[in-house]
Amino acid sequence: MLFAAGGVVGLLAIGFWIFGLIDVVTAPAAQVRNLQKVVWVIIVLIGLEFGVVGWLIYGRPRERVPAGVPPLRRSPGRRVVAPDDDVDFLRSLNKPRDDGDGLVR
Repeated sequence: MLFAAGGVVGLLAIGFWIFGLIDVVTAPAAQVRNLQKVVWVIIVLIGLEFGVVGWLIYGRPRERVPAGVPPLRRSPGRRVVAPDDDVDFLRSLNKPRDDGDGLVR
């Protein structure tokens, strides 16, 4: 039982390390904080989980969200609206539609 628990912890550690490595590699170089991106890749490769934790705390780009903007509306011009709040969607429900088979539904 103890061996199985160690295996699970090891798999979680490897998964966390792979996540961190992929996160460093895919981060935009211009937005990486404190060190150059190449240095962060080396730190994560050598430091394993400790390198990933350092990356997440000190190097990962922060997403800047203006104060007062709700979490679903983060980028300018892109607004996420639920279908029941979308006026255009609600209007389209009342219009008859033709699927091209000659029948109007």
